Amino acid sequence: MLLAALVGIVGMLSVIGVVMVTSNSANAGNWKEQLAVCANSDRLLRVGCFEEVFYSAYDSQDVEAFNIDLELIERSYPESSMDCHTGGHQAGRRAASGGDYTRAVLGGVSKKNICGNGFIHGAFDEVAHQKASAATYLQLAKICDKVPEEVRAAGCVDGYGHSTWLNTKDLEKALDLCKLFNDSTSRKVCLSGIMMQMYREDPFTGTPPVMSIEKADEICARVLLKTKDAEMEKTCYYEAAWPIGLEAGSAAESMLKDRPVDVESWMPPIELVENTKRLYLIALNKCSEFPSWADICSEKIARSPIWRVSGDAQINAAICSVFPSKYATLCINEVRFGKAENRPDDVNQIETGSIQMQDSSP
Repeated sequence: MLLAALVGIVGMLSVIGVVMVTSNSANAGNWKEQLAVCANSDRLLRVGCFEEVFYSAYDSQDVEAFNIDLELIERSYPESSMDCHTGGHQAGRRAASGGDYTRAVLGGVSKKNICGNGFIHGAFDEVAHQKASAATYLQLAKICDKVPEEVRAAGCVDGYGHSTWLNTKDLEKALDLCKLFNDSTSRKVCLSGIMMQMYREDPFTGTPPVMSIEKADEICARVLLKTKDAEMEKTCYYEAAWPIGLEAGSAAESMLKDRPVDVESWMPPIELVENTKRLYLIALNKCSEFPSWADICSEKIARSPIWRVSGDAQINAAICSVFPSKYATLCINEVRFGKAENRPDDVNQIETGSIQMQDSSP
């Protein structure tokens, strides 16, 4: 199947002159070559190509070698990371569709956050689609406890949280499944996954998102009532602010799309610096519209993965300068450490209803 897919892509892309590898790359184990084919392909075909290679690696049980090559490809072709995530997501759903959920989840586990953990998230989506039982979720929670620490939260537990909402469509029932984790950190990450999924269209039915920023007080009150945990309530508000930071980051990234690859030697125009800064002022003004949780909202925006937006020290410093001092420190630390640690916070999180942020900044 993989060979046929790659051959088809070769035929289609030959028209536009994209250089492809030979059909020998379809042999299991040549993951780097196959992934390079996908990364270099036309945008319309990239997701399907990644899906086939992901699934082939899973099917061959050569996941460890595959993930080593996948990490190299993502570093070499960062512009393909989103398509890599989506292709992995689709492959993960295919893997779990046969009912072997344990193998499907383990098949998406690597030692690092690669392509936004698309495969494992897709596997968990399919677990939800198949309406797996609480006993199955208990088994999967135990699996998450054993995966490498770097991918445990952003990969396994977050995917688990998304899945609980898709399965139950009921906040209290989803929180019951989060309680299957023994530690409070995992329960909070699980809630984060629930919140993010509530902000999204249902991938199976197309039902519109049930969450909006205006509902934060209602939803977070229910979280507190159910869990009796103030930290869970804070996590709820923290994730409720996610679209605000996303809107600012997406707009900033759009303005920066023509920047050179070598940002180290690039001096951004002053108007670009000021306009980017203004986007985050607008985001903070949006937070101020919700007095009961404005501080938590500001913290969320300050912790947004700003290094993804710019990669430029001058722009990042301008962004961080808009925050009150205690949040500016968080912002600066995210800029300093985020890229080195390959944080996955908002990767593939653009599929949400856009919020309208009016420019009321000074």
